[in-house]
Amino acid sequence: MVACVNSPESVTFSGDVDDLDEVVARLEADGKFARKLNVPLAYHSYHMLRMADAYAEKLRQIVPPKPTWSGDVTYASPVTGGLIASPDKLIAEHYVANLTSPVLFAQAFEAM
Repeated sequence: MVACVNSPESVTFSGDVDDLDEVVARLEADGKFARKLNVPLAYHSYHMLRMADAYAEKLRQIVPPKPTWSGDVTYASPVTGGLIASPDKLIAEHYVANLTSPVLFAQAFEAM
């Protein structure tokens, strides 16, 4: 699965090792650059679901339930890929989605 859209020309995949090995082999066979990242877990994938509840609980201890910001702030979320106009969207579940879903850096940057 796509774990991160870094730019229109660069994506990161995440998932089961055997599947990723196959993707790398196919990309290399097509003459495309591909490399495996040296990370201990398959971030931004379903592999993170088993820790999502515990992560959300810890976040609820530090993220205010009704976050606020002052002044004119434009926040482009790599979770949604779009602009967030209100801080009330930045609750624990927003950050859990960052752990379990693709990161949309390119879309967030474009939205800015």
